Amino acid sequence: MTPRPLAAFLVRLIWLSVLPLVLAAAWLAIDHVQTLQDETRLQATNLAQNFATAIDHHLNARIRALNMLAVSPLADTPQRWSELYVEAQGFRESFGSHVILADTFEPMQMLFNTRSPFGAKLPTLPRPQGYAAAPAALATGKPAVGDTFMGPIAKEPLIAIAVPGMRDGHVAHILLTILETKQFQHRLDQESIPQRWALTLKDGLGDIIAQRAPAGFDARRDVDADGRFESASSLSHWKVVLEIPRDALRAPLFSAGLVLALVIVIATVAGVLGGTLAGRRLGRQVAALATPPAPGRPPLDITEIVAVRRMLDDAAASLHLSETRFETTIEQATMGIALVDLEGRYLLVNRAVSAMLGYSREELLAMTWQQLTPPDELKTDLENLRQLIAREIPSYTREKRFIAKDGTIFWANLGVTLIRTIHGEPDYFIAVMEDIRARKNVEAALVASEQRYRELVENANSAIVHWAQDGTITFFNTYAQHIFLWNAEEIIGKHVGVLVPERESTGADLSELVRNIATHPERYQQVVNENVRRDGSRLWMNWTNRALRDEQGRVTSILAVGIDISELKRIEDELKRRNEELECFNQASVGRELRMIDLKRQINDLSRQLGQPPSFDLSFLGDS
Repeated sequence: MTPRPLAAFLVRLIWLSVLPLVLAAAWLAIDHVQTLQDETRLQATNLAQNFATAIDHHLNARIRALNMLAVSPLADTPQRWSELYVEAQGFRESFGSHVILADTFEPMQMLFNTRSPFGAKLPTLPRPQGYAAAPAALATGKPAVGDTFMGPIAKEPLIAIAVPGMRDGHVAHILLTILETKQFQHRLDQESIPQRWALTLKDGLGDIIAQRAPAGFDARRDVDADGRFESASSLSHWKVVLEIPRDALRAPLFSAGLVLALVIVIATVAGVLGGTLAGRRLGRQVAALATPPAPGRPPLDITEIVAVRRMLDDAAASLHLSETRFETTIEQATMGIALVDLEGRYLLVNRAVSAMLGYSREELLAMTWQQLTPPDELKTDLENLRQLIAREIPSYTREKRFIAKDGTIFWANLGVTLIRTIHGEPDYFIAVMEDIRARKNVEAALVASEQRYRELVENANSAIVHWAQDGTITFFNTYAQHIFLWNAEEIIGKHVGVLVPERESTGADLSELVRNIATHPERYQQVVNENVRRDGSRLWMNWTNRALRDEQGRVTSILAVGIDISELKRIEDELKRRNEELECFNQASVGRELRMIDLKRQINDLSRQLGQPPSFDLSFLGDS
């Protein structure tokens, strides 16, 4: 039987049973829900904007009327304020709100208030929290609408509208009208809004001026962000907030969801028979992947599952081989390798670790690394492990002391890396240990012999100069001081370039010599060049340069040993000059001899022409 691809099998099943009906139902339901949502949002936005516009009209009518009082000449002299008071009462009769005349000093004093008889003693204007109308009109020279405040005389929530009386570009007085918030509540109650919706007018502080909401309404509890629609007033710091409770907003969604669920249930029932049969078959095929093949089991016939079965078998064999190689590699490694959990317990140790510490593998697996660490080393290790876990460093290497089973302390080079899970969480540490006791012993011996080495270097008959990779001289032995005329205290710390001229007397350019030696020491192990003394005189040196490197192989300094070859150079130059003179002499002598031979040949030719024997024997040239 030819296997069929799993994807083709499942796609065919879905198309034949469920997908057409589900897609049709989903499209209809989603389209219907989206339409309802758009209509609801548009209606809510329009309601909020329309009410905000109505509030602005309400405020603007009062601002214009109040401005007529503010520009009246009756406000310019106290003697005529009683006449202005009468006109202000007309404003109250027209708009149903009282009028206040106030001065511009701080605190602002009421000059009259239509709520009280003219001439009555009045308090200063209250300074409410938030946006205050009178101070704002005084500061800007423009009409202002304030936030709610508790009236000192009316003892109820009020709203102030302030208009400045401008004279010669300055505010001479302030006209205010005081509105009761119930005017806005009455205006709001006339609005037509859907049931279970809430419409609220708020001031700049967010305090409610007027509100219409269903019983028990709590905006913080009942309304989500997508159910809140706001529109700001253009004349004040107020805003209109329309809020749709969660259940009212989502009721159409629930209805559409029920329709969709019903359609899906029907489609599911229609496809359940074929799906059940196919699912059982597919389940048996997939279940076969979790267990090894057994005799008598029906063969797998879905292409992808057959391929996965083969991949699982190959992967299992490869994993077993890889684990075997890994364990063998770790066990046979000459360096100590250990796996340690986050608490410090050993999970795995190889033979080299046991040999270094003197404990058996079983003993180490029952211990922690802290037990094998001297107390004064713990702080450093714990800080390094913290940095590994915090991702501050990828790994660390350091020389560390360990406590062996017999109590002795020995040195090892320790390298630690943190292994993380696939989710990035710390899992365990890999520690690599290298026994460096022999190296430490050599270092101790070197320290003991350092004085003898210094004496040898100081008394050497060669110039020995040690300079850092940046060219700074750090050592200048006695012989070097003698030939270069520098004292050690004077030369140490200077750049080695003070010993090298820009150009040799031969014309060779030495300006890059020091940098080239520091950058490519392997190319300049042996260098002959001209040097300069402190007094400006020159000498020729033959230098042997050796690069000193750190543990990472980077060049840290150059040790240069030089021999004064000035006399040798002088003798070589003299010898070269004499050779050149001799060569010139030889060339002249050879030329003269050749001319003599040619003359003798001509004489012999003439003798032959005269019938006489040749006068000269030139047989050595092959002539007869």
